[in-house]
Amino acid sequence: MEGIVQRFLSRLTTRSSQRRGVRIEIVRAPLAWLIVAFIVLAAAGCGGTSKPNTANNTPAPAGAGTDAPARNISVQLWRFYRYGGREPGVADVIDHAEQVVEANCMHRAGFTYWPVVPVVPSGVSLLDDGLSDVPSGVAPPEAAVLRIERRQGYGLFTEFVLRSKTMSAPNANSNYVTSLSPAERNRYQLAVLGNPHRRYEVRFPGGGVETGPAEGCIAQAAKTMYGSLIRNDLRYNAGNNVQHLVGDRVFAMPTIKPVTKRWARCMKKQSGHAFATLGAVVGWVRSQYGTKGINRQTRELEIRYSTTSTRCTYQSGLASRYAAATWTVLRTMPLSWYRSIVNARNWDASALVKARAILIRQSRS
Repeated sequence: MEGIVQRFLSRLTTRSSQRRGVRIEIVRAPLAWLIVAFIVLAAAGCGGTSKPNTANNTPAPAGAGTDAPARNISVQLWRFYRYGGREPGVADVIDHAEQVVEANCMHRAGFTYWPVVPVVPSGVSLLDDGLSDVPSGVAPPEAAVLRIERRQGYGLFTEFVLRSKTMSAPNANSNYVTSLSPAERNRYQLAVLGNPHRRYEVRFPGGGVETGPAEGCIAQAAKTMYGSLIRNDLRYNAGNNVQHLVGDRVFAMPTIKPVTKRWARCMKKQSGHAFATLGAVVGWVRSQYGTKGINRQTRELEIRYSTTSTRCTYQSGLASRYAAATWTVLRTMPLSWYRSIVNARNWDASALVKARAILIRQSRS
């Protein structure tokens, strides 16, 4: 699914975040009704083109002999990177304001639209990526990581629960769309996406390409918050894109491979299951929710495997080497990667000011 359309048509999907080099799915604002709407409206032509941001041209691992100058990783940029560009208190506020702008735009077009307010987990930190809270190549204390995981495991249970709690507005929107006549649905799609032949294109560091509609209420919301569609798309994907590029370099390093094998042996001994990678553990746990349901037993299973994996990460030496390698790659990353996350965070800072003003005006109207 293409960049900006994806955020409208499938907000039920989740974003990826790096956790000790593993992609963990973390829930964003669900908008399941638009998947239904997309099926209904597909006949009018809403196709898109997209290529993985990491493509097949992953750069060679960075090492001590790299000629790249050391990048300035501030506390703010470090936080932005660790959250994959989705900082709590920033991204969720901007998302909410974009929804308000989209709703107002749809109302002017003669349609009803209920904004879907992002839901952020209360009192639970979903950030557990094996990196310290401040810019550093030192792994966080094992006890601190385990404290988080004893509450939430990989965050999967929280993800599933949040999905189930945020369906009232999506369902209302879904029912509304399906109640429209075929002609009204076509007009609805035109209001959402604009002229299907008017498109923009974005190119990311690492070779990724995305295209999306240049008109319609989604585009208007993006331009309202960020000034341009391209800037909006770059900002939205930059953090996660760079995380994946950095992770590819880190796990290609010779120093990481032997400790990953030691971690695998530890996991087999302590859990009774064989896993080749940390990501394989997450995938297996996620599958258990599918077969056994979302309940206390699967939540406890998630926490058990998450904490076991973490203990093995520290016992094998993977935790310390991963943190050090990530810091090395970040400090020596290509200028295009660095600029993309610096620009994205700056754009977020400006958009946050606009978003707060929009939400204040909305609350007074």
